[in-house]
Amino acid sequence: MKQKFLEIGRVVGAHGVHGACKLEPWCDGIQTLKNVREVYTDPNGAHAYMLRSLKAHGKIMLLQLCEISTPEQAALLRGKVLYAARESLFLEKNHVFLQDMIGLLVFDATSGAQLGKLEDVLEYPASRIYRIATPSGDVLVPAVDTFVDRIDTESGIYLRPIAGMFGE
Repeated sequence: MKQKFLEIGRVVGAHGVHGACKLEPWCDGIQTLKNVREVYTDPNGAHAYMLRSLKAHGKIMLLQLCEISTPEQAALLRGKVLYAARESLFLEKNHVFLQDMIGLLVFDATSGAQLGKLEDVLEYPASRIYRIATPSGDVLVPAVDTFVDRIDTESGIYLRPIAGMFGE
C-alpha cells in the first residue's frame, strides 16, 4: 500500500533571525515541492506546519514555516524528517517516488525470472544504485537506462542484467 505522506528531507539547522529551517532535500528538487502547503514531522501526518516560503539555497532548501519565527524555534526541528502529503508533491510523467519502489520484487525483463527484492536506492554522483537482496547476497545495479527496462509500482522492477551481474 502506498504511503499517504512521503519523506521530503531532514532539517539540518536554522537560518537567519526569522527562524527559517535549512532542509536537506530528499527529492529531485524544489519543483517537486512547488504545490506543498503543509509539512509534517510525523509519517502519519501529525504535527503539521504551514509553509510560508520555500527557496533553493545551494544544495539545501530554506523553509519558512508560519509557526516558527525565531532561530531557537527552528533549531528545535534540527534532525527531524519532514513529510508532505503525496497528492501535494509534483511528479513528472513516467516518474515514480523512490519510496514506492522500496520492497518491490525485481525481475529479468527478458525471461521474467525473479532476481530479488529492492532493499534500497543509494545516491551517488554518477547515478543512483539499486541495492537488490538476492538469496546469495546483495547485488548493486546502476539505475541507468542500460539496465532498467521499466518500473511498475504495482508489479515490480524489470531489469536487463548483463551476464554475471546476478551470479549466473
